[in-house]
Amino acid sequence: MKKLLALLLLSPLGYAQETLMEYADLRFNLNFDEINKTEFLYIITKCHALSGFEEQLGIKGAKERRLEFGGYMLKSYEMIYPKLDEDDHFNLMHKETKPHYVDYLNDYNRDQDNPDLLINDGAFCRMIIDESFLK
Repeated sequence: MKKLLALLLLSPLGYAQETLMEYADLRFNLNFDEINKTEFLYIITKCHALSGFEEQLGIKGAKERRLEFGGYMLKSYEMIYPKLDEDDHFNLMHKETKPHYVDYLNDYNRDQDNPDLLINDGAFCRMIIDESFLK
């Protein structure tokens, strides 16, 4: 909490958004063995949104990451909402991803020359895939 308050106070105009690395550090001390379902779903949802945004920017490998994170989201939904059909799972995925996509779009539009949040979260999401934390 202290880290988040410091970010808010020291950032321009009081704007600061918690990166995924900060989220993971605060919630489960970056120990993926201790992650719960809610934290897991939040991270892969944000990574799915970011990968979709990066895909729109033409960043190499973004489509593959978006598809991989989307697959994890759908598998999670199958476990959490077993009575919903596949179409409902896809609708839920899009509904939950959209606000994060908009956040990344707004952050990018705010400072296209230095999109820190995109860079930090992108590196975190690639690390998750590369280190096989989700497998």
